[in-house]
Amino acid sequence: LKDFTLSVTYLNPEKSTVGHQHPYEEGYYIAGGFGKMQIGEALGEISAGDFITVPENTFHRVFNEGIMSLTFICAWRKKCLTLC
Repeated sequence: LKDFTLSVTYLNPEKSTVGHQHPYEEGYYIAGGFGKMQIGEALGEISAGDFITVPENTFHRVFNEGIMSLTFICAWRKKCLTLC
């Protein structure tokens, strides 16, 4: 998985990530907890075991609406503008 990046986030109860977008797609695996995720204009429920993909250049944000930590793993690969 050359050039992939993984991150793990523990989102505290009643908190959210900073909404953002970027020029590459991203995958989210929800490892524990539940909440909501905004992708573009859509807002849907998420919970442990879900896998969500976010298209490139699409605004997204995660909200923890539970009483415990919401844990998720993100994976992405930035597109190379030159030969990698």
